[in-house]
Amino acid sequence: MAKPTFPGEARYAALAFSVNNKGYYGLGSWATNLTDLWKYSGDLVTMTCPPDQELYSRLEGGCSQWVYGLDPTFEPVNAQPDLRYEHIWKGSVVRSGTGTLNNTTFPVGDNLLVYTLPNEGNQSCTTRIKILDTIKPILIEPAIVTGK
Repeated sequence: MAKPTFPGEARYAALAFSVNNKGYYGLGSWATNLTDLWKYSGDLVTMTCPPDQELYSRLEGGCSQWVYGLDPTFEPVNAQPDLRYEHIWKGSVVRSGTGTLNNTTFPVGDNLLVYTLPNEGNQSCTTRIKILDTIKPILIEPAIVTGK
């Protein structure tokens, strides 16, 4: 079976070593000094994002809604890769970090949750979380004024 191609940049003067049956490769130079270090354990971990969600905000939550179940799944299932996330709202990153962004609030509107695996071929997947406002506009017809 063919092994995956090294996903990092080409380089020379790289460093390679192993610890506990896992291979590491990285650093070196190519036009500039490179600072990445990759772990090879046989096969890349693959990731699947949770399905898109559409929820209504609740009055007690204000203009946002709690969202649960946003963990991606991995193959192999026992993998624990270096996972990063970005929450994008109105075209801007509003928060980012490591691990999952779960059991938290999302504002009314379209939200994108982008997960990446930087050490597994820089894979990414995106979940769309649309929060709908529950407060419907009320149209009031103006009173008809008649002349005297």
